[in-house]
Amino acid sequence: MAPTSRGGSDDGDRQARWLHPPARTTSCADRRIEGQARGLQRMVEEDKYCIDILTQVSSMSSALQSVALGLLDDHLNHCVVDAAAIGARTPSRG
Repeated sequence: MAPTSRGGSDDGDRQARWLHPPARTTSCADRRIEGQARGLQRMVEEDKYCIDILTQVSSMSSALQSVALGLLDDHLNHCVVDAAAIGARTPSRG
């Protein structure tokens, strides 16, 4: 997934120039996390045993960490590499 350039030359807009397209790999994980969040909410509303709720929280934390690592990997392998390649072709401003 290559980043999409929005164009523009304002340095204040530098971060906004690189946008991730919707991540295909996170949609399944998103649904799983969403289901876990609904389950957690239901468990709290039903006053379930604390250890069971903590187990669910831990499961959600692991799932979120997995999504975060996948996004970071994608960012490093595509956005950073593409930005570095473009930067190498662009004369320095200094």
